Amino acid sequence: MISIYFRLASNAIKKNKALYLPYIFATSLLGIIYFLLSSLSTDTYVLSLDGGRTVAEVLSMGLYVIKIFASIFILYISLFISRKRTPEYGVLSVLGMEKKHLIGLIFVENLILCIAGIVISLFGGVAFYKIVQSLLLKTIGEPLDHTWRVNIKAFMDVLLIYLAVYVLIFLIQSISILRRKTIDVIKSSSKGEKMSKLDYVLGALGIIGLTVAYFIASSMPDDFKATKIDRLIASFAGDVVLVILATFLFFASGSALIFTLLRGIKHFYYKKTNFILLSGLSFRMRKNGVGLASICILFTMVIVSVAGLASFYSIVDSELITGISHNLIIQNVVHINTDDSYKVEVEIYASDVLQKLEESTDKRNVAMDVKEIDFLLYNSGTIKDGKFVIDYGQRDFDKEVDYSEALMLVADDVSKFSTKPIELKDNQIGVIIPNILVFEESLIVSEFDTIVLPDGKEYEAVYLVDEYSFAQRRDVLDAVYFVFPCSEEEVLERVRFDEFIDSKVNNATNEKVSREFFEALFSPAVPVYFIDFDAGYYEQKEIMKDAGIWATEYNDDTGETYYVFPFEQQAGDMIDFYDIYKGILFVAVALVVVFLTMSILVLYYKNVFDAYEDLKNFQIMRKVGLDERLIRKCVYAQMLITTLLPIVIASLHTLFAENFIKALISMFELRELNQYTNLTLVTTLVFIAVYVVIGIITSQVYIKIIKGKAY
Repeated sequence: MISIYFRLASNAIKKNKALYLPYIFATSLLGIIYFLLSSLSTDTYVLSLDGGRTVAEVLSMGLYVIKIFASIFILYISLFISRKRTPEYGVLSVLGMEKKHLIGLIFVENLILCIAGIVISLFGGVAFYKIVQSLLLKTIGEPLDHTWRVNIKAFMDVLLIYLAVYVLIFLIQSISILRRKTIDVIKSSSKGEKMSKLDYVLGALGIIGLTVAYFIASSMPDDFKATKIDRLIASFAGDVVLVILATFLFFASGSALIFTLLRGIKHFYYKKTNFILLSGLSFRMRKNGVGLASICILFTMVIVSVAGLASFYSIVDSELITGISHNLIIQNVVHINTDDSYKVEVEIYASDVLQKLEESTDKRNVAMDVKEIDFLLYNSGTIKDGKFVIDYGQRDFDKEVDYSEALMLVADDVSKFSTKPIELKDNQIGVIIPNILVFEESLIVSEFDTIVLPDGKEYEAVYLVDEYSFAQRRDVLDAVYFVFPCSEEEVLERVRFDEFIDSKVNNATNEKVSREFFEALFSPAVPVYFIDFDAGYYEQKEIMKDAGIWATEYNDDTGETYYVFPFEQQAGDMIDFYDIYKGILFVAVALVVVFLTMSILVLYYKNVFDAYEDLKNFQIMRKVGLDERLIRKCVYAQMLITTLLPIVIASLHTLFAENFIKALISMFELRELNQYTNLTLVTTLVFIAVYVVIGIITSQVYIKIIKGKAY
């Protein structure tokens, strides 16, 4: 009996090779991609490299996305093909096969397809692995690995995914066979095209859902910073879910509803061409609704992902560095022993680091520019009635007043970072508010005209243009800078720093707490050095390694290597970003291949099934005497509309998603967001061109079937 099943199943696959060969190829390609990414994410050589673990973590996250989409896709296409094979099962049932025999046949067919997919995926994955690994190593700038390893975990992952998906496919198909009557199976492809009341309701819901989703997206405020991050992410996620659901409803029922309503316009509908065109469009959209909606969603994801990734990469090099305005910022690293003596100890002296940096740059023939500035102390202040009142942290949070932090500087130091000297009168204090400040409850929420210092005197606030690169330091993003036209000693005298420290010492309940402790606690370590190198980020990394700034430590418990950054540096941020970006780039390329494969296959099968439907329609229209040229014109117009509609709706999705994507990008403090608009337009045009080419290629199977040359 088993041999009969295998013979029938293999003959069925051979007979329907135009259905099964593209399916086997596509599912195997997805398996190969998953195997490659899974192998790379656990490759011991990749994990041992600088930044390799970061890349591997990103690849691991991308695996979940690919696993979900690939599984859904295999399931969907299998059921797509099963629908085409349903009449054959009906004929076999009429010829005497019982349902249990049909289920046995379906089991063997799925077993053959599953084994074929697993074998091709694993062999293809092993064959291409070294090539893909070399591309990854070349991308992250590391030497090639000449050792050949077989990743057992990746083997098992692919095997388990295939088995799980095909078991689910078999169960669904078996349940379908058990529930259907023989006559229903035979006539399953001959159902009428009349829309039910439920179809009208679902169609209306789809159109309304898209309208609401577009309204939510277009209502995104221009001031992205005014939106809370958690609220933004929740709103974006909710809108995405609404768009996906509404898109499926629109294609399954909404578009058919529109075409049906057009048929109600008599002077438009009762024209010969429109009559034939609209009569078939409603039925065609309902038959292909889920597939067309899938193509639309897939292309939207591809366009948004590629445009967002390209936009992020194009602006990050100039924008991310605003978090740290110079290549390197160093200062003394101070440790306060609070467990025993409360003694303040300097662990690392900036002057020693500077000397090592000079030796390293001299050895590498790299120029180094150093600027020094003294950050005197932080003070908290209350903003009320146009005055900034220094209060040394004596805040009353029960009152409705605004608070911020003030950092004290002297004009001579600040002038080092400007092309022109700062000119202030004795009764004035300069104010610099960095442009990258995020205005929240605990930060600056209003401007002020007067500054009241602890000595009781009021000073005029003179706002200076934020053109001083030191003001972009990440660790003081929530601070406003006060610039004094006097010496450091006089600044400390004006703010009554000694009196404040005396009060802290006198009120201390712990006898071990010294004056030195409070001075270190309320005043930052000074001086601070701003350093720039005439070198790229990776060369800066080597320079700082020599100076002990860029150090690596190995954790024996976890077996992980991690970096220690005691100082602020652009190289650390940029290299970390590039490591993450390289991982995302590989995942993005894999997702684009996955989405395109899925789209091509859905388009292919849409054209196959449309061709068989239209073949019958051609015969009927010929019999009633319609002109052959008119028939072809109308049917090809229907095919063109159903093919182009997904990309049109996907372009609309992308257009309305722009504000949301810009808001999400702005969460990374990136401000040049106009790049996203341009890159989205270019990406959309490129993918429309790709989609049209795919449509033309896949439409050839339609033409062959219509002309009787296929199968």
